[in-house]
Amino acid sequence: MAGHTAITRGAGTAFTISDANGFNEKWEFGYTTSPVESYVDVTTNATTTWRQGVDNSGEYFFSATGARSGADFVLEDDGDLVLDEYPNVRDDVGAAPINHLFTDAFGTIQSSPVGVYPFSQTTNSNITVDKYDRMIRANATSSNVTVTLPSSAPTGKTYFIGHTTSGSNTVTINATGVTTVDGSASLQLGESGSDPICLTILVYDGSGDYVLLYISCPIAP
Repeated sequence: MAGHTAITRGAGTAFTISDANGFNEKWEFGYTTSPVESYVDVTTNATTTWRQGVDNSGEYFFSATGARSGADFVLEDDGDLVLDEYPNVRDDVGAAPINHLFTDAFGTIQSSPVGVYPFSQTTNSNITVDKYDRMIRANATSSNVTVTLPSSAPTGKTYFIGHTTSGSNTVTINATGVTTVDGSASLQLGESGSDPICLTILVYDGSGDYVLLYISCPIAP
């Protein structure tokens, strides 16, 4: 067909392409005002509809349920990629979360639940980290600080713990449940001294021990 052809629809209606039955192999192009979104629906049989479109926030989404709510895939306007919950319970979480994929300061792709990013920081107060954390900064400048690790984690889970101390204040890493930290119930980190920050790297071995992979300051006697 030569030239430009426009297909218009009436207000509040969608343009559809379907077979003689009216639903199989159907394409539907539409626009809604509540919520505001432009979308394309593809129905492969009488019950399965896939929807993709752009919502009022300018975010692209894909949903296997035919609705923007609970979309399986969202590309946000800030560049974050959001994935719906994993279809089965994973070995690293008790319940499947909705995940954000993003790059950290090193360009590494990270994943964490919506609104939670794998960095936690505490100053002069204890902190309990979970399976989603990755980097922890503990500052013991006026009181002792305890960093408590989860009772289980996926094999290979790595924690980067940076700490500073002042005077006689200490930073201690505690295990929970039947887990250990480098074979012990706890690990007291050494004084940072003149160093601006000390770094400790722990890796969970999948058998109950957080293995000490690296430490930049001496371990406290």
